[in-house]
Amino acid sequence: MKTTETLNVEDFKVCVALSNNEFDSHDFIKIYAGIYAAKYVAMLRLCGGDFTIVDRDMANFLKSNAATLDIIRLSGDVESENIIGNISPNATWKKA
Repeated sequence: MKTTETLNVEDFKVCVALSNNEFDSHDFIKIYAGIYAAKYVAMLRLCGGDFTIVDRDMANFLKSNAATLDIIRLSGDVESENIIGNISPNATWKKA
């Protein structure tokens, strides 16, 4: 089973609804991990605990499903804290 097989649009819709009008991928991942902790941990196990793989897959899922999720990717990246507190660049989104 791949990490991406765990991801689904309905879970992402819930997280988008709970996000601010503008949010970045790190914000989104933190919301997801808070609500769907068991799924997030299961994905971590699938990739040997490497959160960067899980987070990358989640960010790509956001991008691939942006129209369905009714979000728009804003131009440029922002730097913010990832799930473990490190600062790194990531995409910014806006609810359509």
